[in-house]
Amino acid sequence: MRRGLWVLAGALALSVAGCGGPSATPVEGTVAFASGNRKSDNLLLQFHPTTDGGAKVRGGSALSDTSGKFTVTGDDGAAGLPPGMYIVTVVDNNLNVEDEPGKGKRPPPNRVPLKYTAADEKLNPLKVTVEKGKAGYDLKLD
Repeated sequence: MRRGLWVLAGALALSVAGCGGPSATPVEGTVAFASGNRKSDNLLLQFHPTTDGGAKVRGGSALSDTSGKFTVTGDDGAAGLPPGMYIVTVVDNNLNVEDEPGKGKRPPPNRVPLKYTAADEKLNPLKVTVEKGKAGYDLKLD
């Protein structure tokens, strides 16, 4: 029984280490609205691997800070993403904030245009090609 647990623990360690998968590269940058009249804080950015970029292993996500800066963490918890092409979906995280439940307040307006919420390559124009050795990515939203 104990030997079986050690074998299982070893197999789990190898799978977490990503044995055989592409290595991740740091992905960080800024997100901003092109008009400059909307704040770009508290935006949830989700990176979805596309079929034609080589990044078929995993995606990742990041949350923008008060100045629009973000750092991507892979779905497996590791920093960065494998090189390849990604569709970036954007969610206005301010819509999930409720000051006082039941007070009848209207939710804040959604800052993110609908086209950026789709993970479909044909609908969402926000694409990023992650390259080994490049870390800074600037994303512009309409």
